[in-house]
Amino acid sequence: MPKQYEEIKEVQKYIKAWLLEINFSTALCYTDINKVSEGICQRLLNMIYEYQLKDLGKEQVNFPAVDLGDDNSSKIAFQITSDTTLDKIRKSLKKFKDHDLHKRFTGGIKFLLLDAVRRKRRTVIDGYQDIFDMQRDVLYLSDLISEIASIYAKDPKRFSEIKEFLKSEFGNPDKKAAILVFNDSDEKIKHYLEVVKKSNQPDLEYLVHSEVGIGQSKISTALLFKEAIGEEGRLITGESGNGKSLIIKSWAMAMINKDIVPVILEAKYCASGLSAAIEKLAADYGFDSAMSFIDACRALGKKILLALDGLNECSAGGAERIVAEIRELSNKHKILFLISTQQATESLLSLDAKIIQVYRPDARLKVDIAAKYSNSVGKLKPVLDMVTTAMEARMVGEIGIFGIEKISRYRLFELYVRRKLGSLGKEGIFLLAAFAKKMSQEISFSISLSQAENIMREYRIEVAVLEGCLSSKIIVSNFARISYSHEMLLMFFTAESIARFYEDPKMVIEEFNAPKNDEKRLLILGSIEDNVLKEKILDDISDIDLLILIMNGEAGEFSRCWAADKLKVILLKMRNEISSIQFVLEEGSHPEVLIKRGSVPKWRYDELAFVEIVIYEIFNGRLLEEMFSIVFTMDSHLEVIFNKMKDEAAQKKISLRSGSFQAVYSPFQGKSVAVTGLSWFFSCLGSGFMLMKSEKNFSADSIAQLSRKGKIKTGQFYLLLVLCRFSESAKALYGMILHCLSNHWLHWPRTLKYEIVEAVPFCHSNENERQCLIEAVEKAKSETGVTDPFLSSNLFEALNALGAFESNSENYEQIVLSDMRDALANQDSKESWRQASYMFNAQFDHPYCSAFTNVIENLDEAEQKAFYLMALKHEEEYDLFLSPLISTAEKILGEQCCSELSKIFEKPVLEATMSQERMKNHIVACIILAKHKFDFVSLIDRRSTVGEKFLSAFTEIFYWVNRKDLDNKGIMEKCAPAIKVLFENYSPYLVDSLKVFNDGLMHLNFREYFDESINRLESFISEHILYACRTCLQTKDAFPVSKFKDDTAFIYRYATDQIGLYGNSKDLAVLKAMVNDASLGRAAVGAIKNIEMRSS
Repeated sequence: MPKQYEEIKEVQKYIKAWLLEINFSTALCYTDINKVSEGICQRLLNMIYEYQLKDLGKEQVNFPAVDLGDDNSSKIAFQITSDTTLDKIRKSLKKFKDHDLHKRFTGGIKFLLLDAVRRKRRTVIDGYQDIFDMQRDVLYLSDLISEIASIYAKDPKRFSEIKEFLKSEFGNPDKKAAILVFNDSDEKIKHYLEVVKKSNQPDLEYLVHSEVGIGQSKISTALLFKEAIGEEGRLITGESGNGKSLIIKSWAMAMINKDIVPVILEAKYCASGLSAAIEKLAADYGFDSAMSFIDACRALGKKILLALDGLNECSAGGAERIVAEIRELSNKHKILFLISTQQATESLLSLDAKIIQVYRPDARLKVDIAAKYSNSVGKLKPVLDMVTTAMEARMVGEIGIFGIEKISRYRLFELYVRRKLGSLGKEGIFLLAAFAKKMSQEISFSISLSQAENIMREYRIEVAVLEGCLSSKIIVSNFARISYSHEMLLMFFTAESIARFYEDPKMVIEEFNAPKNDEKRLLILGSIEDNVLKEKILDDISDIDLLILIMNGEAGEFSRCWAADKLKVILLKMRNEISSIQFVLEEGSHPEVLIKRGSVPKWRYDELAFVEIVIYEIFNGRLLEEMFSIVFTMDSHLEVIFNKMKDEAAQKKISLRSGSFQAVYSPFQGKSVAVTGLSWFFSCLGSGFMLMKSEKNFSADSIAQLSRKGKIKTGQFYLLLVLCRFSESAKALYGMILHCLSNHWLHWPRTLKYEIVEAVPFCHSNENERQCLIEAVEKAKSETGVTDPFLSSNLFEALNALGAFESNSENYEQIVLSDMRDALANQDSKESWRQASYMFNAQFDHPYCSAFTNVIENLDEAEQKAFYLMALKHEEEYDLFLSPLISTAEKILGEQCCSELSKIFEKPVLEATMSQERMKNHIVACIILAKHKFDFVSLIDRRSTVGEKFLSAFTEIFYWVNRKDLDNKGIMEKCAPAIKVLFENYSPYLVDSLKVFNDGLMHLNFREYFDESINRLESFISEHILYACRTCLQTKDAFPVSKFKDDTAFIYRYATDQIGLYGNSKDLAVLKAMVNDASLGRAAVGAIKNIEMRSS
C-alpha cells in the first residue's frame, strides 16, 4: 500500500476520532467541547490554509457572529459551530453585518460545522452575496481531509506537522473524552433533566399553540400544558402530520418544573419492549438499572412521565405488548404516561386515559406554523391554502426560509411538489404534467385509470412512479379515476404541461389566452423560460388583477421588471399627452366643455390597465409624488386654456373653469368621450374599485407633506381629497376645506365641491374645528340654495354627520311624539297611515332619525300594533325600506299583518326604479304569507308583459314551496298552473326572469328577517329550470326582461351557471364546446367542474 495512502488514512482516522468525541460530548450536553474545539480549529485552519486566525473571544467576551478572525492576511472570519441549521447561518450573517464586521473582515465569513453529516446546500441567501457563498464558505471537518491530502504533495513538511498535531490531540487510544462523574443519584437526575431540556429545546421553538378537543369541548394547548397529568394518563389522537409529536414533547417538557421527570421515547424504536428501552436509557445516564432510576426520582419527590410518541408506527403485536407494559408500569410504579397515536384501539381505551383530539390546522394556524420557518408567509399563502396538515404547513414554511422574494408562484409550487415527491421528482413531475395535459385537452378535472396507463405506456413510465405520486397525495384515485387532490395542483401541472409539451410559441400563446386557462395565467407565465416569448405575452395583458400579481413578483423577476418598465412608460405618456389636450365649447340646452376629439393620443386596453396600476402603487405608498406632479402640469395647462378661451366661454355663457375641470378630472359624468390617461386615472380612483384589490396603505404624513408644498392647485387638491375619501387622512386638508367652504364657494368646480363635502365629516381634529366647519357648511348651503338640489342635500348630510342637529334632537323628539299621538288618535285616516309609514322610514333616512326610533320603541304593545298596522295600510311609493317594515310588523302583529300584504304584489316588479328591491319585497311578503298559511291570490293573468307574468309565476311557486304544512305532492299540485305558464312553451324571456327573481332572493338576508329555513325554487323545479337553461344556450335567442338592459351575455352566463349547479354528465359535451368562447368560457369551465365533482 502506498505510503501517501497510509498517511492520509491516518489523518482520516484522527478526524473521525475528533468527530466521535464531539458527538459523544454533545449528546451528554457537555457543550464545553465546542469551546475546546475552537482552539483546535484555530491551529488547524492556520496550518492548512496558512491563515493568521486569532481567538476573538479574547478580544471581547461573547464576540458577535464569529469565533476566529484574521485581521492581517486573508481578512477572513470563521464561526465554529455544531448547529448546522440554515436559520443559524442566517442569524449569524445578519449579526456579522449589523456589527459592521464585513468592513473589518473584508474577505467574508466562513462556517466550520462540527458535524459528521454533510448538508451541502445550494441555497442563495439574499443580501449577503458580497460576504458569503453557501457552496464555498460552509466547511465540514470531512472537507478538511481533502485539503490536508492536497498538501501532501505540495508541502510534505506542512503535511507532517498537521498529522503530528492531529495525532497529539486524537491519536492516543488511551485518551478519551472526559466522562462526567457524579457524586450521587441526585446529581445524575439533575444532569438527565438538563440533557432532556437542551436536547429538546430546538424543537419546542417551533411550537404553535392551537386548540385541541377534550370530549365535546376545546382547549388551547397553552392551557392544556398547565394541567397536571393524573395517574389515568393522556391519550393524544389525530391524523398523521398534524403535530401530535410536537404536542406530546412540549407537554412533557412543560411538566419538568412540576416535579416531573419526562422520559420521551419514540414507539418505533421500542421493538425490544418498553422495559428494555427504559433500561438502556437508565444505563446511558449512569444508573445500574431502570429500577434505580425510578428510585432516584422517588427519592427526590419526583414522578416519572413516560411520553411515548407514535404508537401507531409499531406492529399490532408490538403495540399490544407496549400497552401491557404501560399498564404494569402505571399500576406497579405509579408512572404517569402520555401516548400519541392516530386512533385509539380497544387496548388503549382500556387504560381509561383521557383522550385529547388533535385537529387539522385551520388557515390561521397554517400561516402561524409556516411563519415559524419563514419571514415571507404572505408570498407562501397560495401554497398554504392548498395544504391540509401541520407537517405540510411546516414544509411550505421551510421552502421560504431564504430568497423567495424573487421567486415566482410557479417556482414555489414546483419546490413544494419536488419536496412532496422526493426522489421521484423528475419522473413524477413529467407524469403529472402529462396527466394535466390530458385533462386540459378533454376539459376535464380527472382521467380514467386506463387513460393514465396509456400515458405511462406512451412515455415509458414505470408503475412505481404512479404509486409514488399517489402516496404523496398530489393525486388521488377514486372509482377508477385519477384527479388532483387540490385544484391549485391541477393548475400548476397544467402550466407545467404547456411549458413542457408545447414547443410552438403560437400554441403557448393560444393556451395562455384560452378562457379555460384564465385562472392559470400567472402560473403559465412563471413556467415559460423563453423571455422573448414571455415578453410577447406580457405586452398584451390588460387584466388588472393579473398585472398586480406580476408587479408583486408573483410571475418571476423578469416579468416584474417588465411591468416596472412599462409603468414608467405609461407615466411618461400621461405627462406628455397633457400639452396636446384641446377643448371645444358645446352650446345648447346643456352647454358643456369637451375635450376635442383627436387632440389626445389613443390609449390601448393594456395601457389603461397600467393607469389603474398607478392607483394600486399609490395605495401602497409609491408614486404619489409623481402623480401629484403630473396633476400640477395638467392644472398649469388648464390655466393656459382658460386664458385663451375665457372670452369665447363668456360669450356662450359657459362656465369654462368648472367645465374644463370636469372634462379632465370627471369626464364620464357628461358628454365627453375622449379618454385621456389622467381622466381614466381619476375615473378609476373615484369609482373605489381599487379598494377591493388593495387597502390604502399610504401614510397620512405623505398627504400632509404634499398639502404643505406651497400653493396647491385645484386639481392637486382634488387628487388629495379623493385619496382621503372616508378617511381621517382628510384632517391634513382641514385648512383648505374650510377655506373653500368659506370663500367663493360658487366659483369652485362642481366636481370639486362634491368631493369637499364628502370630506367634511372626517377632516376635523377638535371641537373648535368642528364648530368652524358647521358654520362654513351652513354658509355654503345658503349660497347653494336651490340651484343645485343634489349638492344642497349633500351639504345637509354633512351637517348631520358633524352633529349640527344633535342639540335639537330632544326638542325634535317632542314634535315626533306629538305627530305620533295625532296618528294614533285617527287610526282609520289615510293621512295617519301615510304618517306612520313616513315615521318608520325616517328611522333610516332623517337628520333626527334617533328621535323617530326613540318614539317608536317607547310605544306600549297596543300602540305598537296600531302603529305598524297603519304603516302597512299605507300604499308606500318607495321600495327601499318596505322589507324591514314587513318583517318587523310580522314580529309585532303576527298573522294579523297578512291581510295588508296582498297589495304589495299588485305593483309590477319591472316598473320600479329599484326592481331588485321590489322583488325582495315580494319575496319577504311571500314568506310571511306562507308561514301563516294565508291564502295567496294569483296575479299572473293580470300582468301585461311576458316578463311580469313570469316573475309573478315564480313568486307564486315560491309561496307554495314554502308552505311547510303541505307535502311534496300537494306543493306540486298547487304549483302546476304557474309551472305551465313558465315552461309549457319556452320563451326567450324565461331565463332572465328566473335571474331577476333569484337576484332578489340573493340580496335578502334571511337571518336578518326570519328564524326559519327557506325553501328555494330549485329544490322542487330544478328539472324545469334545467330545461329552460339548456334551451337558452341551444337557441341563443335570450332577451332581458328589464327595459334598462340590452346586453344578453349575462343571461347566457347565468344559464351556464345553473347547468353547472343542477346539470349532469349529459351536459358536458355542450359545456366543453363553449370553453373557448371569450364571454362564456370561464363560466363553462366552472360548470364542468361542478358537474364532475358531483359525478365523482
